[in-house]
Amino acid sequence: MSDSATRSAAPLNGTHIESLSTIPYTSAAAGHQGIATDPTGAMLIKPCTQAEIDFYESAKAHPAFQAHMPVYMGQVSLADEKDQSKAKQLMQQQQSEIINTPKSASSTPIPIAGAPQRDTFQSSARSSTSTHRRVDSGHIISDPLIARSARKEWTPSGGAKLDSNLSIVLSNATAGFRKPNVIDLKLGARLWDDDAPAAKRKKLDEVSAATTSSSLGFRVAGMKVYVGDESNSEVTREVNTEVADGYKTYNKFYGRDGITKENVKSAFDAFFWSLDLLSNAADKHGRRKQLLKRKLLVEMLLREVSSIEYVFLNEESRMYSASVLMVYEGDPEALDSVITFKTQNDQIVSAEVIESQEEDEEDRTGDEDDEDDDETPKQKIEEVVLIDFAHAHWTPGQGPDENVLHGVRSIKKTLEDILHDTEEKLKS
Repeated sequence: MSDSATRSAAPLNGTHIESLSTIPYTSAAAGHQGIATDPTGAMLIKPCTQAEIDFYESAKAHPAFQAHMPVYMGQVSLADEKDQSKAKQLMQQQQSEIINTPKSASSTPIPIAGAPQRDTFQSSARSSTSTHRRVDSGHIISDPLIARSARKEWTPSGGAKLDSNLSIVLSNATAGFRKPNVIDLKLGARLWDDDAPAAKRKKLDEVSAATTSSSLGFRVAGMKVYVGDESNSEVTREVNTEVADGYKTYNKFYGRDGITKENVKSAFDAFFWSLDLLSNAADKHGRRKQLLKRKLLVEMLLREVSSIEYVFLNEESRMYSASVLMVYEGDPEALDSVITFKTQNDQIVSAEVIESQEEDEEDRTGDEDDEDDDETPKQKIEEVVLIDFAHAHWTPGQGPDENVLHGVRSIKKTLEDILHDTEEKLKS
């Protein structure tokens, strides 16, 4: 697939997935049940509505926004279909293409005035490790009208599996991580779409008023953090959390019951827990390295969120209950394998992303051998994507989505506060 190819690869529309090789997806921080992945973990198969499919299709006309979405590979149906072998072949083709997507100049995040700037090595690492940061450079199409079907009387789903025979095939934001730490941040003070029934509006307004959705424009919808050895005395077990299989999972009530505008930073501290394992250690050398890793990671996440803010400022859309999904590597060895430290006068002064010699050689020669591509996703440090577009629409002439921007700006401000605190600790 060339750099000029569309982000939404060859369609899978109407194909049948029941007999294809899929496994349950276990890295989700929040959302409906029923999400599956292929055995390599490169793709997600997510139950969805036609409205979400329509939004992914229409995003081709909004390349800057599309750059912050998962790669859309098409839709599949659970309805009976005969051509199973063709469906499987198509999905395997998509899997190969998403893993081996070549680097693209369009993959570099949008520069933001005043935002922490990545050095050259960081921009290069982003373009090589985030294989899904690809933008359609083809023709811009008119925004299709997104049909809104008549609704039945609404009842809360409680996070149950979506009752739909449609599924959407997307790139997996947690692919390329050994132990992904994931946080789902639900955007908006208003959480319901225009066609929501009165009962749903009332319920979601109550949720918003009782949580940081109303005050900050976002709330923690869920979180999974790798904690390793569950017998570690530092691994606490608070209400609305569960520790199992090396992970601490924070359910949807964690962000509803205990997180307020005043203590929201504590949720991010929990998310960055694995970066703080040595922060209070007696070993000053080890403590400084951990703080520098935290500083590097927060700068990278902050840049992504700043780029998302820029896109929303320059788009005219409305979306309700969409999320910012943040991921970073929770395995210390895997993280250390792509980070190096600089030392001056016996003092560690910075943490930096390692560029591979192989990528350096490709950059010098401009030659890439597709036959030698490793079909294993490269080790990543972090990932930030926008997800959940069941209630998303383009709204020409109505200006930026201030409901969503409120949440994005609050996330950005929280990360800025964490970065400032980390820099102050490095000074002490």
